[in-house]
Amino acid sequence: MNKKYGLIIIVVSILLICFTSIGIFIMKEKRNDQSKLLFWTNSAPFSTDPMDYDAFIHHIVFRSTYSSMVTEYSSGGPTGILAKSWKASDDFKTWTLFVRDDVTFENGDKITPEIIVKSLTRIAYLLKKGNSETGLFNHMLGYESFNKISDKLIGIEYDSNSITLKFDRPKNDLLDIISFGLYGIAHPSDYDQVTGEWKDKKKFISSGSYKIIQWNKDSIVLQLRDDFLSTIGHKNKFKTIEITWDPNRKEEADAMDGLNIDLNVRNDLTFYGGAPSGIMYLRCISWTNPDSPFYQLSDRQKIRDIFYSEVEKAGFKPTRSFFPLIMKGIRDFKSGNVDSNVLANSKVKVLKHSSLRSIYLYSNPTMEALKNTGKNFNLEVNAITTPYDELIKEISPGLPSYKVDLAVLGTDIFVEQPEHDIRFMFLSKEGIQLPDAKGSIIAHLKKHEALDVQMINQELWDQAIIWPLTHYSSGFRAKDFVDVSILNVLKNPIDFMWVGHK
Repeated sequence: MNKKYGLIIIVVSILLICFTSIGIFIMKEKRNDQSKLLFWTNSAPFSTDPMDYDAFIHHIVFRSTYSSMVTEYSSGGPTGILAKSWKASDDFKTWTLFVRDDVTFENGDKITPEIIVKSLTRIAYLLKKGNSETGLFNHMLGYESFNKISDKLIGIEYDSNSITLKFDRPKNDLLDIISFGLYGIAHPSDYDQVTGEWKDKKKFISSGSYKIIQWNKDSIVLQLRDDFLSTIGHKNKFKTIEITWDPNRKEEADAMDGLNIDLNVRNDLTFYGGAPSGIMYLRCISWTNPDSPFYQLSDRQKIRDIFYSEVEKAGFKPTRSFFPLIMKGIRDFKSGNVDSNVLANSKVKVLKHSSLRSIYLYSNPTMEALKNTGKNFNLEVNAITTPYDELIKEISPGLPSYKVDLAVLGTDIFVEQPEHDIRFMFLSKEGIQLPDAKGSIIAHLKKHEALDVQMINQELWDQAIIWPLTHYSSGFRAKDFVDVSILNVLKNPIDFMWVGHK
């Protein structure tokens, strides 16, 4: 997925700070060394394992430290990184990727077809073990009977200079799928060869253009590898990149991730982003718990509709469609006209709850609307902040208890070819794990190759677990000396291999 996801989160993000008025004092300083870049983001990374790549912060930190076979971050289209070239059969069921013979890990070990296949086989095994579907291995020959990491996956073959992938149906979008960071190539010493378990969440051996030289409490420092494909990517790559999530350093940052809808942004930074394919939404986290205000469908719908009314009173016009309206065939919805006085006096289950325990968000209009919504139901609304790696554990349905009831989250979707991303959102445990209370969406995804996206959109609206807020363009802001002329800004958020100084 163009994840772009997470969890933008953004993704996975993935906490997205929007609609917030923050006074910013702009530091204007003369730069003496343009080979260094200070990049600010709003959350800390928590895992070097490619299996955890879908968290938005990991897109930023690790995209340039793990190489995939192919990248789509180049403005020139799909570009080989570990693969120097590729070919597909006429029916797109067989793909052969020819591996460069001059690529190494940061410790000097060669990245060979055998190493690449081991890394991909690990991902295949862990996804299969977790009953998590994903684009690359769906319909790969032998995947249904593949059960051990030591087994040969017959859909993957290799020799001394190439890797061949075989499927039982056309895989036209293979280059897009395999470019995702989940399939970044890991060194065999970083994971257990029998279980696939990642050995150290804060250590790894880089297979990309940058390596990590420092990991501090509030920042990570990347250093450019002079021994890795120096002729590919930007000719003036930054020698060192410090990525910080320290709020006290935001003012001095040369670049930062952001959205086109951010308010009170620094006027010395230019925004770079693509189409409004980002999705910001409220998620009812605790809906499977009988003690939750959102346990009953009718209660969720009533609270949601009052919320939309209140957020519009606060001056914001939300969307009701989860999928971006720029997608073909997608239409918006209307929330019901609910008499809040009738609700407040009716004996619905939500009235038995004295407190809506916590809300994971920063948005001022959203927070104001939620508090006003709570007044209609005798609910007290409290806001807390929670690290994303802790929140992501809460999205599993059926937990005995939940620390939060609602969360503001974000993700992104490839609007021109959304089918793969949609499957990843619902069927992969490495994605945002969208809920499906009725099971109708899951059944549709498993039965049909061509998806009825508006039907899925309608089901999400009717089930009222996901409350869409807005759509946005996700990207980053940077000072003028940062050159993004060969970066594909339609991908998000950034791959530092394709960014440099002027």
